[in-house]
Amino acid sequence: MNEPLLRVEHLVTEFVTDTGRIRAVDDVSFELGAGETLAVVGESGSGKSVTALSLPRLVAQPRGRIAGGRVWFQGRDLLALPDADMRQVRGRAISMIFQEPMTSLNPVFTCGDQVAEAVVLHERLSRRAAQARAVEMLAKVGIPSPEQRAREYPHQLSGGMRQRVMIAMALACRPSILIADEPTTALDVTIQAQILELIERLKSEMGMGVLLITHDLGVVAEHADRVAVMYAGQIVEQGEVASVFRGPWHPYTAGLHASLPRLGVRQEHLRVIPGAVPNPARFPAGCRFEPRCPVRAEGCGQPQPLVSLDGDRLSRCHRAGAFAAGTLDPAGAEVRA
Repeated sequence: MNEPLLRVEHLVTEFVTDTGRIRAVDDVSFELGAGETLAVVGESGSGKSVTALSLPRLVAQPRGRIAGGRVWFQGRDLLALPDADMRQVRGRAISMIFQEPMTSLNPVFTCGDQVAEAVVLHERLSRRAAQARAVEMLAKVGIPSPEQRAREYPHQLSGGMRQRVMIAMALACRPSILIADEPTTALDVTIQAQILELIERLKSEMGMGVLLITHDLGVVAEHADRVAVMYAGQIVEQGEVASVFRGPWHPYTAGLHASLPRLGVRQEHLRVIPGAVPNPARFPAGCRFEPRCPVRAEGCGQPQPLVSLDGDRLSRCHRAGAFAAGTLDPAGAEVRA
């Protein structure tokens, strides 16, 4: 991959709670290239959304803070930028689509005004020119009668339409990076497919890098180029989607993959990963997946670094070499020669 658009190095995000300080994101590193989709997957509470919010520095303060790491974009560390400079980056060069459009859109402003706001702020266009850009963007994201919809309020639109308005807002300034945090949450399957295909098409047209936060492995398989699997605030496996899905090098990834229903295969019960994600205030001292791991062994009680065994392929498991060689199954099943 050429020089990445975005390079995240050892990101740490903490929150102050009644039980003490917890690390929701702990030593997370990855890169994102132009025209590439990197999916971040994991169970609820794994740190996906906090990672996404940390990049444009949207973590709620004073309870939350970015405690360490660097986020390189266009030669600058975003975490070290003054607030005024960061506001110029946020929404213009890096945009974000949030999970629930009804809570992200302002109910007292028209959809057109909300799309035009970013253009007025970042590109200094006149109000008339910004409104024209808003109508153009609403048309680009597939909203019929965009002139009429621009004059309507969020409550007058369906859930799918509101999500398209959110995408139009995010892309109005033609950003280099789009962060999509569960962009199809609460939408029916047909609308989900339309929204994901829309993001894919606009990514190709605009050459953006897309960071896709999701828990849906089917979406990852169809729309992502690379995947980073998160568990308990850490990336436990990372690599090209086809490679990771074909042969996981971490037991957690194998457990997620095994839990998917299979077409044409009769299953009385869906497979699950036993146990639950650990309390972030009491993470295990060693491997955080060890209490739930089907192949845990001596050495799992020690902290595990994220290591590379094959180029871009990374795993946070000291038995990854055996998984790669095929001498051990990360799902815990017997390996036959």
